[in-house]
Amino acid sequence: MFRFKTIARMKIVSRIGLGLTTLAIAILLLFSYYGQRVGSFTVDVSDQLYVKEVALSELVDFAVSGARLEAQPLSGVQPMGIRGNPIAVPVEIEAALEDIKPGDNNGNNFLLYSFYIKNTGDETLSYNYSIYVAEATNFIDHAIRVMVIKETDFLGIKEYEKLIYARSQSERGLTPGEAEIGALKFFTNKIVVTKDRYLFQPDMVDRYILALWVHGEDADATDVGEFAIVKGRIRLSMKFSIIDY
Repeated sequence: MFRFKTIARMKIVSRIGLGLTTLAIAILLLFSYYGQRVGSFTVDVSDQLYVKEVALSELVDFAVSGARLEAQPLSGVQPMGIRGNPIAVPVEIEAALEDIKPGDNNGNNFLLYSFYIKNTGDETLSYNYSIYVAEATNFIDHAIRVMVIKETDFLGIKEYEKLIYARSQSERGLTPGEAEIGALKFFTNKIVVTKDRYLFQPDMVDRYILALWVHGEDADATDVGEFAIVKGRIRLSMKFSIIDY
């Protein structure tokens, strides 16, 4: 099992009433040009997921909440994108975002998941979120795009952030080692992004929307040669941890 190592400056808080909060959103994308099922979805979680100071829910009213959420996996997907426009988000995803529903909003070739995190305790805290590649086969992690939309209430001011991440260009790209056009580099080859959220006050609610797809305009989205991604699969996890600052 892949274990995420926190950044040196991040310290896990273990004081009374403020335990470790971890969200594991397991995303499995099974890829094949031919549409056959090439595997099944499984996820293993630790016993440390139980918490009561921070709640997670697909519903904005938190009628159903907990410490773990799982997104519905996909199989038999194909690359997406607007031919000749490597920057554009696929129109199918943009359309789905216009009428997004709680939880799963998957299309035939993309994963789209919406959820909320709430401070249900009585103490202001800060948290870190990290998205990492827990499993990847057949070079598929070189061709995916991960979009993270974050809607936060920062001291009464609503903030909206929409960012797209990809691994840096391989030797098959136009500028190897540089960021893919229209995307930010993964933090590392295994870590998509890691960020801190400060001053998360009692009763505050943040919303996250994640999208995952194989980007057809990426030079690594190929079905031929030794780097073919056919029948590749990828599993991502997103974890939230309370931090000290």
